[in-house]
Amino acid sequence: GNWKNGTQNGYGKMTWLDGGVYEGNWKNGTQNGYGKMTWSDGNVYEGNWKNGTQNGYGKMNWSDGDVYEGNWENADMID
Repeated sequence: GNWKNGTQNGYGKMTWLDGGVYEGNWKNGTQNGYGKMTWSDGNVYEGNWKNGTQNGYGKMNWSDGDVYEGNWENADMID
């Protein structure tokens, strides 16, 4: 992906050693903007990020079949 001043900035993809994958926008080395994160346990979040956490509108699909689609703030679901 794109780098600026030694950190991820712009669009890119990162795969962690545990198998987690994030593909989307980065700012100053953290997920920021729109992106999709797939954790190694099968949970998937696609939506907006701010400072490395789910923030704004997005959809979470848990591996057990539960789904939440709506607004998030600092990785917490809000109504």
